[in-house]
Amino acid sequence: MAHTIAGNPGNNITLVYTALPLGPVNRDTLRGVLGGEDIVAMDTPELLVMFSPTQQRVLQLGDRRVRAIDQGNRSPEQTALPFMATQAHKAVKSDALQAYGFNYDLIIEWQGPQSVNDFLRKRYLRDEQPLEEVLGGKLTAYVPRFQFERDGKRYDLLIEPKSAHQLAAHLNVHYEASKLPNQNKLRTAFLGEYEALTQLLARFLEG
Repeated sequence: MAHTIAGNPGNNITLVYTALPLGPVNRDTLRGVLGGEDIVAMDTPELLVMFSPTQQRVLQLGDRRVRAIDQGNRSPEQTALPFMATQAHKAVKSDALQAYGFNYDLIIEWQGPQSVNDFLRKRYLRDEQPLEEVLGGKLTAYVPRFQFERDGKRYDLLIEPKSAHQLAAHLNVHYEASKLPNQNKLRTAFLGEYEALTQLLARFLEG
């Protein structure tokens, strides 16, 4: 195996609405979702942010979006994100859901014989000379990004070398939907997409 997953620094679930007025949002419900008494809050007419330093959980509401964020470096199996997203959706008291998405951030330790940057360039960028001629300089890093569709969902995958033997991968999975699945179904989908991502990265990073 050419890599190991070293961390999940910022996974989140985002809900998108056609309109999201912050006035009717139940603040007490949001505090309960975060699961701590040490809640730090910023509450303005345009943006509502609540953060639990103990649980390392964040709820951010604004710009027609609800973001449930896990800053605790937990794996998708350990995170409370599906619970946070479904409960926050209830707290906003809105039936104007337009879409929702999963965002995964992975830190990967590269175990190949060459640097991850060299691997990506040699494997997926076979001829650098025409590109360097256009750039007027020497290419030093290759950061591939892929946008594709599968099973009615839109995917956006970015793979970025961070050092010789470490890379970061970010994936967004976008669902167009007017209804949010219940917590169990959302968790199943969240875990399933993460498993599919790890399998895709394993294939992509095969030496």
